Amino acid sequence: MIEYALIAGFIVAFITTIVATPKIIKHARERNFTSRDVHKYKRTFAAELGGIAIALGFVLGVSAFIAAFNMLGMKAEFITTLAATASVLIVFIVGIIDDLFWIRWRSKILLPMIAAIPLMAIKAGNTVMTLPVIGTVDFGLFYIFVLIPIAITGAANAMNMVSGYNGSEAGLGILIIGTLLIIAIHSGALPAAALLVSMLGALFAFLKYNWYPAKIFMGDAGTLQIGAVIASAVIIGNMEKFGILLLFWYFVNLIQFAWGVLIKAKHVKFASPTKDGTLKEPKTFWKHYLPFTIIHYVHPTEKGIVYILLGMQLLVCIATLLLYFGGF
Repeated sequence: MIEYALIAGFIVAFITTIVATPKIIKHARERNFTSRDVHKYKRTFAAELGGIAIALGFVLGVSAFIAAFNMLGMKAEFITTLAATASVLIVFIVGIIDDLFWIRWRSKILLPMIAAIPLMAIKAGNTVMTLPVIGTVDFGLFYIFVLIPIAITGAANAMNMVSGYNGSEAGLGILIIGTLLIIAIHSGALPAAALLVSMLGALFAFLKYNWYPAKIFMGDAGTLQIGAVIASAVIIGNMEKFGILLLFWYFVNLIQFAWGVLIKAKHVKFASPTKDGTLKEPKTFWKHYLPFTIIHYVHPTEKGIVYILLGMQLLVCIATLLLYFGGF
């Protein structure tokens, strides 16, 4: 019967987001909340604040999942789900503030740590973890007060770093969250499944308007939110090792970025569009950002780089599921 709660969460999140997004596009354009779509050769603008539609869909989806679960007479404890939802909403608020007022990047790295407080308050997750080679380790209070905040801010900022291409953030989020949802359902981690299925429904709906050519951007309110859902679900569902595996390319990007910061390479956030539709990487930073490295060797269009990133992530998702069902 759990499938009915999953369907309820997905459908409510999907419908809410698909109805809310066009309204946000309309009002954002009327109030000039737009920004240039920088990977188009001709000057093109899209609406901002799409993260609001995702947040609405997510929260109502979680509520629908829990309501359906209770109405069907099934019993489960959802306090961890509600705490995780509070954490996601705090991250969403940080993202909205950044979208409107441009928070300095150092602050944006640290502020999502505040969102860990609800999960820390209920001592979410299992402090005992089995690590390769090392074996079983009980992290105790270190897990609660250090690892949870690092996980929230790390995942939130990781999703934000690999962004800026039409459909990439929502598409990558769908692949990662969909994979975690399969694992959560199979392992019986229902509190985590409630988060994942709701965000999945919201992202599928949002992708309709965010796919090339994008009518709206999700902004930091969206990307940070996706990362917070991933981290929160991984924590309350005790899926830490699979969460780490799924973020493989994000770790690669982080290493590249850290190298660039270390050698003080001139940071450039976006590629340059050319008249024939292909993208050109910035000469100063192409080795220090994963999409730029791909662009340097492949010279794809904006659609092309998105397909490549999705394909790379899909391979990681398939590998993660094979490891999970193989007993890893």
